[in-house]
Amino acid sequence: MADGMGRARPPPDKPPDIRTFVIDVARVAGFDPGKHQPLPGTQLLWKGCVYLQHATLTYRALKNLDMIKKGNRLNSGELRDARRGKHKVVSLPGSWKS
Repeated sequence: MADGMGRARPPPDKPPDIRTFVIDVARVAGFDPGKHQPLPGTQLLWKGCVYLQHATLTYRALKNLDMIKKGNRLNSGELRDARRGKHKVVSLPGSWKS
């Protein structure tokens, strides 16, 4: 996962336990864990997984358009050009098309 813009954190020494993983995925969908709050349900976990999948597809599409480079940030001019179709079209897997 990226820490800020373009700086990748090194992977942890040991993977997180299942409770931490479930809470992290649910946070993507808006879950705000409290001290005495139960774990999120399946619908919230599903939303979190869908959001993560969309973020991954977006990242890959932007990377294929050479809009994401190591150490560079996407500026508003490049984003505007991409919206206007001034960059090459990327075909995404499955039913996704651009």
